[in-house]
Amino acid sequence: MLDEPEHYGLGTQKNQEEILSLLRGLQEPIEKLEMIFKLILLSPSQQRITYIEVSPNQFVKAIMDSVIKYHSSPLLASQIETCFSPKLEQTNKIPQKLEIPLFNILENAFDVLAEAQKKQVNFIPKLILETESTPEHWSISIKDNGLGIAPSLENHLFEPFITTKPETQGIGLGLYISQEVMDKIGGEIIFNPLKKGVIFTLKVPYKRR
Repeated sequence: MLDEPEHYGLGTQKNQEEILSLLRGLQEPIEKLEMIFKLILLSPSQQRITYIEVSPNQFVKAIMDSVIKYHSSPLLASQIETCFSPKLEQTNKIPQKLEIPLFNILENAFDVLAEAQKKQVNFIPKLILETESTPEHWSISIKDNGLGIAPSLENHLFEPFITTKPETQGIGLGLYISQEVMDKIGGEIIFNPLKKGVIFTLKVPYKRR
């Protein structure tokens, strides 16, 4: 069972730190090229699907705790709401690489909310995580009340080198690789703009025993 983020999966903590450092981007062109090559080597299409046994709710909480630990932001952490389905408390077989899109989307949400705090006076950040279950799949929805995404970028979010961040903070591969992961595990990643903020949903098929 999962009690702490670093306790599940083989090399999970190392994977999270490596992926996070790569996705945040670097300023020097040579370093960016090196990062791209590393991301290609990490490409989920080149790897087998491995599964860990844990409840979906615990899995989501572990990744969320990892992002909170990295950002070290008590204010943001205090504004997280969770609505976890009781049906997802039981142990299931979870594709380990699901940690990549979930970690990336949560990390992006924290960045967006931190940026909104800087630009808007009296802004109160809010992040809502919700899990749901159907007979065929379970899902995770991540909703924030940040600044949103420019309409001109909405149809290109999952293309490589498309980023909503400044050049020094990212090179636009996070969502591209996240979609690759979801395709690999037979799942789906869905983006919906909101009046205030955005919502990303990850649909994950159940692994039949």
